[in-house]
Order: sequence, then C-alpha cells, then structure tokens
Amino acid sequence: MRTLRADNHREETIMVMLKSFLAAAFFFTLYWPGTQPDATLIAQLQAAQEEMHGKNGYQALFLRPSMSKAERAGSELLCSREETDCLAFVRAHQTEYPAIAADMQQWEAALDNLLQYDYFRPRPEQYDFNAEMPSFQILLRARNLHAYRFVSGEVEAAQRGLCRDLVLGRRLVHSRGSLFTSALAARLIERNVILLAQMRAELPPEVPWPALCDELQTLPPQELALCPLMYGEWLSFQQPMEKDWATWQAEVKSIDDQISLSFARQILTQNLYEKAKYCAPEILTAIERDELRLPQRDIWPRYCSLLNTVCRIGGPDNHDYQAVLLNVNHYLRALAILRDPAAPLPQGYRLENGQLHFRRHPERKEEGMQAIALPLPGSHQHGCQLKQTEHTPPISALTLRVYRLAIISLLGTAHPPEAFMTAPSPKILLVHGLFMRATMMMPLATRLRRQGFVCLALTYPTRQQTLHDSVAQHLPRIQDFAANAPLYAVGHSLGGLYLRHLLAAWPEGLAHSRVVTLGTPHLGSKVGAYFRERGWRRSIIGHCWEAGLDGNAPPWDPAIPLLSIAGTKSFGIGSTLRLFAADEPNDGTVAVAETELPEAAAYHRLPTTHTALQFDSDAAQLVNAWFRNVSPPRAALAVTEK
Repeated sequence: MRTLRADNHREETIMVMLKSFLAAAFFFTLYWPGTQPDATLIAQLQAAQEEMHGKNGYQALFLRPSMSKAERAGSELLCSREETDCLAFVRAHQTEYPAIAADMQQWEAALDNLLQYDYFRPRPEQYDFNAEMPSFQILLRARNLHAYRFVSGEVEAAQRGLCRDLVLGRRLVHSRGSLFTSALAARLIERNVILLAQMRAELPPEVPWPALCDELQTLPPQELALCPLMYGEWLSFQQPMEKDWATWQAEVKSIDDQISLSFARQILTQNLYEKAKYCAPEILTAIERDELRLPQRDIWPRYCSLLNTVCRIGGPDNHDYQAVLLNVNHYLRALAILRDPAAPLPQGYRLENGQLHFRRHPERKEEGMQAIALPLPGSHQHGCQLKQTEHTPPISALTLRVYRLAIISLLGTAHPPEAFMTAPSPKILLVHGLFMRATMMMPLATRLRRQGFVCLALTYPTRQQTLHDSVAQHLPRIQDFAANAPLYAVGHSLGGLYLRHLLAAWPEGLAHSRVVTLGTPHLGSKVGAYFRERGWRRSIIGHCWEAGLDGNAPPWDPAIPLLSIAGTKSFGIGSTLRLFAADEPNDGTVAVAETELPEAAAYHRLPTTHTALQFDSDAAQLVNAWFRNVSPPRAALAVTEK
C-alpha cells in the first residue's frame, strides 16, 4: 500500500513538474520578452530631430491649386521623373504645351507663397500613417513649366522658378520632418539641378544667376542622416497602435487575443530598438564622411519571442533613402561649381571636355558609385534667343484668357485660377487576414505611404462575425476615409475576401478602383475545409467560413482591375498537415490555384510564405506599380496579364 502511494505521489510530482515546464516553455515562446518600449530610446530619437526655429509652413503644403481638365488630359505630355532631358522632351511636344503651361501658371503664386516659411515639419499627431499627407505633385511637376518657359524664351523666369523650387527642396530636407518628404525633396533637388545645368549650358556664361540661388549652399552632413528622421517614423508606427490598444485590451477574451496583444507590444518595442540604431555614433560618423552606412539587423531580434514571426521579419533597410539624402550635397556642391567653375574644385569633382564630372551614391545597394556628368555653362550654345519678357511676355493675360476659353469649349468648365484646394492624394484601404489585426499591415502601409499614398488599415473581427457583417460595421468609416476620392485596396488572405464583400455592399466606391490581393483563397480554402470537418475545429476559424473561405464570396466585377499575388514557399499549417499534393504550388497555407480568381486581371507568384506576403518588399513594389498602372521596377516582377 505504501509503495502504491509512493508511486502515485511520484507520478503526481512528475506531472506537476511537467506542467510547470510546459507552462514556462509556453510563456517563453509566446510572451518573452514582453517588454514595453524604452522611454530612454524615445527621448533620444526626439532629441536627435532637434527643435526648429522660424516659421513652420507644413500646413501651407496642403493648399494647392486644383488640377484642370486640360492638364489631366495632357498629363502624358509632362516630363516624367524618369526623363533625363526635359528641354528636349518639351521641344519635341512644344506645339501641345501652351495650353498645359497656361494652367501651370496658376501654381506659381502658391509656390512663391511657400518661400515665406523657414521650414516644413508636421505636428506630432500628423505623423500617424492614417493621417493625410500633403500632395507634392505640383512642386514635382513645376519643372515642366520651367522647361517650357526656357524653350519659349522666358529664360530669366525659367531659371528663377527652378532656383525657387530648389530652395523649397533644400528647406524640406533641412526640416528633418518625415522620411518620405525628405527623400522626395532630395529627388526634387537632383532633377532640378540637372535641368538648371542643361539650361545654363545653352546660355552664355556671363548671364547672371537668379538671386534665389544664393541660398543653395550644402547642408550640414548630420541633417542628411536618417537618425533625425527616425522619431517621425517611430510616431507614424506607434500612434495608431496606441490608439487601438485601449480597444484591444477591452476585447481580449481568449488566449489568441492575449497572444495578439503581446505580439503587437513586441513588434512596437523591436521597431523602436531598430530605429534607434540609426543614431549610433559609428553610423553618424560615417555620414559625416559621406559614407553610406546602415545599422546591422539582429540575427535574433532582441524583443521578439520565438513564435512572433511578424516581429522577426523586420522592416526595410532604408538604403535607398539614405543614398538620395547623401546625394543632396553632391548636387548642391555641383551647382556651386557651375556658378563659379574657376573656384578650386572639391575632392571628387573634375572638369573635362566641357562637363563637370562627379559621383553619387547608388539607390540599389548591389550597385557601385555612379558617375554623373553635367554640362558647363555655355558649353551647348545653339542660338538660344532671350525674349525681352518685360515688354512681350509669352503668356500674357490675354493669352491666358484665350487658352482658358479654348479649354472650356473643348472640355467643359475649368476651375478658375483663384480656386485653391488640397490636391487629393491616392487613398488605399488595407485589410488584414485571419487572426490578424491592422498592425500586421503597417509595414506595407509604411512603404506605400512613402510613395505618396494615404493609407487606412482596418481591424475587424475575423472569427466572431461574418465578413458581410464586418463590412457593414466598418462601411461608414471606409466611406468617410474615401471622401469621394478614388479608393484603392489591398487585402491579405481573408482580407481579399473582405474586399469582395465590400464591392457587393458599396459598388460605386470601388467603381474606379484598382485592387491587389495577397494570398487570398478566392476559390475556397483547403485549410479552412480541414477545420470545418470536425465540430471542435470549427470554432478555430469561426464565421469566416461563411461566404468566405468556403469559396462563395460575392462575385468580382471584371471591370475593376484586380491583381492576385500568390506565394510559392511552402511553409505553414497547410503544408504541416499535408493538405496539399506533393506537386501543388502553395505558400504553406493557401494553394496557388486557390488564388487564381477567373475575374482577376492579372496574376503573379512570389517565392515567399503566406504570412510573409504582407511584409515582402517585392509585393510592395508590385502593389505600387499596379496602383500607378505602370510596369514594375524590375523585369522579374512582371505580372501575368490574362
């Protein structure tokens, strides 16, 4: 009897120890380290941004003239950002440019007005990636007007306009506000310096430079580092999560809710830690030497638990942004040399065969330093005639009225030149997948926001109610977000089926849309069917099976272009349970065949897993190209049109 009791006691002790071990392992793999963002790191990032002095003009960036029908109709005649010789482009289309240039004239007062401001920095709440951003389209397109004026003989006005835009670009970089705005301004400086050099090459060297160009001195190297921009990047990531946390905590009812909340905290803490690396002394010292150096990522992310794969994926390395910022001083230094070619040349610059030669940092890390050659003043003179603009302006008030009457007669009533409004930025709705929250779409939203899109990422209950009910619950918010502007959409996995319900509930809202789905099982889900086979499994996927994973979501309208992207790296619950055939391409959770909606306009496959699709940089490039209706940046990303 004693032996039996001893054996039972021993077994109970072993079971208690085993349960304790399993509980500890469960806690370690799911919750560890479970820390909060370090307040010291936040303070360091905030201090690195530095306080600005003077007049802040960020709000003025939202005030823009409306784009007329004539300009929209002639947008294909504008010199694109890829065009390296805008003067040649405008000369090739000179007969079509007068009407377009007449409309561009209305921009000038708004752009001149921006010169009164010393810097342009968002308020803290404006960093939220759901907040609207200014449209910089007018500032970027203004070089078309400058090029047209130059070839038409308004040489002085053309040069002054370029110098003004360069000054605004320099002040935007100096502001150290958002990463997107700084990189955009850096590219503006690059393109406008090139165009100004091409103009000066056709003029006698003794023609005076506009006084505005005197401000175009090189910037302190520390202002070109990514470090002072990381506080804004942190706020854009942290603010929407903080807003949602109170709601999340009230909704926590199950273990998977607790896990999601813990994972979100880990992602936030790791994100802060990664951004603080850009302020490391060795990184800043390299920037001082004009060296492109980026922080190394941790092999084992410090604040991510073993099973938090989203946290472990990390964000972009920002190589391209650091490159374009460092190149700002390369071009400003080149401009100073063009203004005074007889001055001693800085290291790395040389004059040869009527050109100024220097090198710039590549935007793709696999490329080496790139050689740049700008023509010297007077090197390309070929009879460029200067009009006496003080006596016979090429676009007079009478001419403007004639062009406007012609535009109205052909295209209907145009906006009056005094009508000012915020140019609407393209808007994107991002919808997450099963068991996820809006936080999972933040990396993609950040990439798209840097391309000029305004993003809204929604959190909806993926299991507790049907997709139809979720759409009905959030439709007013989606409609307010769209605000009568074209609404694009991206859905990951179940999120793509959510978008099909959204189309059924609000067809006019997506009528002029373009849509991308990432790993969406449009034709039904084998994994979903597996969990529907047994009663105890059904609670795992909840109500998303109905008119969703069962393959019976509302039909798609083929008139709305949809790109379906599928993953082909088989790692996930479906491959673990061996639900796919040995030769069946899949991403571990969804088979490629399940994603190929017949009504889709195009398909593409990426060598990545189901979860990683929403964080994949190639997927982000495809989304950006699809929404802009342009070819992807690399041939390998070409989509398969139907």
